This record gives sequence, structure tokens and C-alpha cells, in this order.
Amino acid sequence: MEAAEMATTVCYSNFCMEKLWDLTIMMTLGSIASDEAEAGAGGKADVVEYQHVDQLRHSPSEANVFEWPWGYLYRTIGYCNVALEKLPKIPKTSSDSALIRKRLGEVSFLRALNYFTLTQIFGGVPLVDHVLGPSEYEKGRNSIFEIYNLIKSDLRKAINVLPEKSEWGPENIGRASKGAAKALM
Repeated sequence: MEAAEMATTVCYSNFCMEKLWDLTIMMTLGSIASDEAEAGAGGKADVVEYQHVDQLRHSPSEANVFEWPWGYLYRTIGYCNVALEKLPKIPKTSSDSALIRKRLGEVSFLRALNYFTLTQIFGGVPLVDHVLGPSEYEKGRNSIFEIYNLIKSDLRKAINVLPEKSEWGPENIGRASKGAAKALM
């Protein structure tokens, strides 16, 4: 079951990237892009790309503002796709089956959350629901409707197998739970 734990853990790994979640997604594309905060307290030369987001005159080429979320969220989706493909193939005993189902629920939730975040930033994005082959890397955007259908499908799977937060126990704080999946749904 060590392989199942490692495969699931890697799907959580990008949440510890402060520059991705805190600085770029939550602060720059969240608070600064809204009326909650303003960029540039240090003057006109202070983090110009964030000031552009604040003034709604940013471009797709702004340094790291769009590149990081796009790249890292899709990296996490790729990790989730590998886990969703490989976890069911892990040899297991009957007692291990419940753990594998739980890990599949976590991974389904994490893929849904990353896609939801991508659509908040970019609108329609390429739908990648499997491990890509060499000829599949040039994909066009899918509609938000198509992405939301995948998100809902992943969340239904997660809701069916994930435990409530209280059932995880203190050693598993931060893991996806049935309540988190229901909230995102």
C-alpha cells in the first residue's frame, strides 16, 4: 500500500507551493484582481505585473501571473491522471480495497479542484482526463460546460467514497473529505 500512499501524496504536493497558491492564485488573481487589495504600495515600479492585474490591463505574457497556475495546476492534474490509472491496478487484499477506494476519492477530488481553479482563471481550458500519449499534447480549449461535467463526475465519485472530516482523525488533517467534495460540488 506504500505505492498508493505515494501516488496520492504526489497529487497533494503542489499545495505547499507558496508562490503558486498564496502569492499567485489567492493574492494576485484573487484579492488584487478584485477590490479587496491594491498592488504597488512601494510605488509605480513595485511589482508592475501585479499592478497591471489590479488595473485590469494585464496581458497573457505577464511574468508568472498566468504561467505558474497554468503549468502547476496541469502538472497536478497529470499526477492525478496517473494515480487514477494506476491505483486500481495495485495488487491488494480485500482489506486494502477500502483504502484504494478512499485514495481514488481523494485523487478525484484533487483533480476536480485543480480544474475548478483553472476555469476561474482561464475560462475554458483543455480537458485532460487521462495520461496523455505523445501525439496528444496539442489540445484546444474545451468549453467550461465540458470541464464542469468532468468536475461534477469527479466530485460524485469522491463524495461516494470519501469519509467525513471527523472520520479522518488528527493524523490526516488536510486530506480531502466528503464535506469538501460536497462544498465544491
